[in-house]
Amino acid sequence: MKKELKLEELTLEQKLGMVLCTNAQKGFSENEIERMLNMIKEHRLGAVWVSRGAPERNEILKKINETADYPILIVGDAEMGYEEFPFPPARSLGATGYNEDFAYAYGRITGTELRKLGFNAMNGPVVDLSNNSMRHMGTDAKEVAKLGCAVVRGLHDAGILSIAKHYPGPGDATVDTHMQEGRNDRSYEELMSYDLLPYFTMMEQGLLDGIMPGHRIISAIDTERPASLSKKVMNILRDRGWDGVSLTDALSMMGLVLKYGQKDPSPLCIEAGSDLALPWNVSCEVGYQYLKEGFEKGLFSEENLDKAVSHVLIAQHKANLMSGVDTEPREFDFECVERITKECVSAHYAEGVPHAIDKNGRHLFVILTERDLKETEPAPDAPPFANEWFYPHRVQDMVKAIFPNSDCTFLPEYPSATHNIRLFDKQIPYDSVVYITSHRMQAYLGRDCLTERVLAVMRALQSTNRISAILHFGNPHVMDDVPRMNRFILGYSDERCIIHALKILAGEAEAVGTIPYDNVKLKF
Repeated sequence: MKKELKLEELTLEQKLGMVLCTNAQKGFSENEIERMLNMIKEHRLGAVWVSRGAPERNEILKKINETADYPILIVGDAEMGYEEFPFPPARSLGATGYNEDFAYAYGRITGTELRKLGFNAMNGPVVDLSNNSMRHMGTDAKEVAKLGCAVVRGLHDAGILSIAKHYPGPGDATVDTHMQEGRNDRSYEELMSYDLLPYFTMMEQGLLDGIMPGHRIISAIDTERPASLSKKVMNILRDRGWDGVSLTDALSMMGLVLKYGQKDPSPLCIEAGSDLALPWNVSCEVGYQYLKEGFEKGLFSEENLDKAVSHVLIAQHKANLMSGVDTEPREFDFECVERITKECVSAHYAEGVPHAIDKNGRHLFVILTERDLKETEPAPDAPPFANEWFYPHRVQDMVKAIFPNSDCTFLPEYPSATHNIRLFDKQIPYDSVVYITSHRMQAYLGRDCLTERVLAVMRALQSTNRISAILHFGNPHVMDDVPRMNRFILGYSDERCIIHALKILAGEAEAVGTIPYDNVKLKF
């Protein structure tokens, strides 16, 4: 247990630091890390977000824990698990039938990994309700609320605080707020009975440790400012007596910066009722200056500063109480992980078409890649896909293990004329063509989709019904644009999903998953 700070004993400078969450990220220099540690020694920093890709991450975590004599919040992002125990994206929990055991296992195992590394808080679960992202568990508000509670119970049993996101919800919007301001245009009644139901449920059960407000305009409540900067939106929970901590989403997103500049969102979010500003792409001292200058300009009051600091100290107190937790996940939790990776896979067939293709036949598997790759290259240590899970050469090995007489070829997502000619020539002697595609939403891409060049090749091959199946791992909405197919096998971003999907295609396994989206347009 660490000594806890008291509001009345903090100086103004310390209080301004208590409402800052700095980001120890890739590109942090040794000098910046040293300045961050000095701020911690001075009790002038409320939280640190340690990015997964930060160089020497484990060493940074160790130094923070050794330096802090108070329970500073150390926050990690682990939407798809962490380290040795990855999970498919949250949508897989909906695809498996909203199983609370699965959700608890995700929280318990992920939380244990985070705790071992030195974290005490996690940004999650994602309890957004929408049809357009793999990051969201589903569209049934009551079921998502149950899963959200189960995840938090798992995190708590691992000694980790939770920060549910992205409050109050994205609505049906498809705009990426990393790129521009977004909107949730649902009615007030829909917001209260639908979008906010997971938050209300977690709050009623004492499980809402924290929230992460999003950067969308919630038009039924505030037509001017996004949720993260809106006192009206933040007061929905505060007026109900909630005293948890509010950590903003990254304040570097263009949805804010294009409208408010780079400096002002930090002080404005404190005035609105958030407690921790996350400037994201600046050093801790620069982030501190944003808050200091904003306070001096009157962008937030000392009264609201004190409210924010008190909420941060409450969260630190909870983290301190959990610091003694030393439990391991149950064997049943690990069994749940393996079940998720299989039971989230769904299969869809044209009427009268055999579900399997001949596994001893000669098929050409076209594996979509981000860049140009050769089949003969050794498997790289780092994946060529930016989503950091899809290893094309390993997928090639999986295909050969299940379909021994088949071959693979790689097609980049922006194929040239030369790539297309090679593919058309290569596919001629084979029984059929099978596509393996993968997409996971990345910030600053706008939407999940296949490129028009890839679709053009598909349409050409399907003009004679050459493609026997498409195996897609990612957002099922990507399939809205593809031509008619006889077989769709859909899973999520996890190599174990790929293996199971290939076994389904070979007739060695059954598909039991569903598509937890209301309006995917599969063409048969």
